[in-house]
Amino acid sequence: MAATLLCSIPECGNPTLARGWCRKHYLRWYKHGDPLETNGTERGKPLDFLMNVVLKHVGDACIEWPFSTDQNGYGKISFEGKSQRVNSIVCSFAHGDQPTENHEVAHSCGRGSSGCCSPMHLSWKTHKENEADKMTHGTLRRGEDHGRARFTNAEIREIRKLAGSRLQREIASRFKTSQGQISAIVNRRVYASVF
Repeated sequence: MAATLLCSIPECGNPTLARGWCRKHYLRWYKHGDPLETNGTERGKPLDFLMNVVLKHVGDACIEWPFSTDQNGYGKISFEGKSQRVNSIVCSFAHGDQPTENHEVAHSCGRGSSGCCSPMHLSWKTHKENEADKMTHGTLRRGEDHGRARFTNAEIREIRKLAGSRLQREIASRFKTSQGQISAIVNRRVYASVF
């Protein structure tokens, strides 16, 4: 039986995974470029910040979540055994449970994607109410500003202009999309905000 190789980091003592390091040190190297670099958050700090800073905050200023965020910029934390958005947790503590499945957390400051989790800025609203707030704040991404937009606003205008003189399948071929997508654009089922 071969002897188990140990991590080359002094005083580690864990079995080697790769490159002469244990799993912990290998993953640190993979993530940070250095097997000794932790550059992480001290265990318990996010929960402590949530309970003792965020939930006790009574001012009108934004509180930006200084820890992990999701791909949209909203704070996230492991809470009650699962990863959750911080604003949902705070809204529940400050304003009670989500009234219905159709309600979502809305930010009166318009800075939710910047990580704001101030209890005074959060409330439960329907999706329609939340979208109306985004219009007021100027944070609603529409047309080419939307993250999943396939066409520029200029292309949308051109497609609609061509629809008067060309078949939709010809336009679809030109823009490398489907006839159904062209129909949705022409009939304003998508990109309705682009004029």
